[in-house]
Amino acid sequence: MAAPIRPLHLYALDAELEALETDLLDAGGEVDDETEARHNALLDAREDKIEAYIAVIRRLETSAEAVEAERKRLQDAERALKRSAQRMKDRLLDSMQRRGETQQQTRLGTVRVQQASRRAVELRVDADDLPERFLKVRPPEADLTALRDALNEGDEEAQELAELAPATSYVRIY
Repeated sequence: MAAPIRPLHLYALDAELEALETDLLDAGGEVDDETEARHNALLDAREDKIEAYIAVIRRLETSAEAVEAERKRLQDAERALKRSAQRMKDRLLDSMQRRGETQQQTRLGTVRVQQASRRAVELRVDADDLPERFLKVRPPEADLTALRDALNEGDEEAQELAELAPATSYVRIY
């Protein structure tokens, strides 16, 4: 009877299986009972390890989704609180301006009406009508979707400019 498989990392299981299978090939495929039992035990241990991976992956993905949902909920709450605070500031500003006040002292703090140090610029013309010195020029950006479509269609110009990278591999758990 084969010795029980001690807990191994997935890569160690794969390495042992590869070594055992190489030995089997070198032996011309002749398998004794002990070697077959060891091979089956390694395969079973690998299957158990993969199941454990799937369980952990699913738990991590579920936790990540919960964290994302909580982050979104907290961001929504943050935006709502900031909007509420800004609405109250706007009402307070309006009230103080209507009464001609520039400062109000309270037990909790001082409120001042102040002017912004930078004034907003309001355009009198469309941005297209501005001289070049008043325009921001952004560096060009490659349209990778258009390039991919052109490469898939066999476009010769696109083939001179770019190529499709090898397909990437990934794990999908059903």
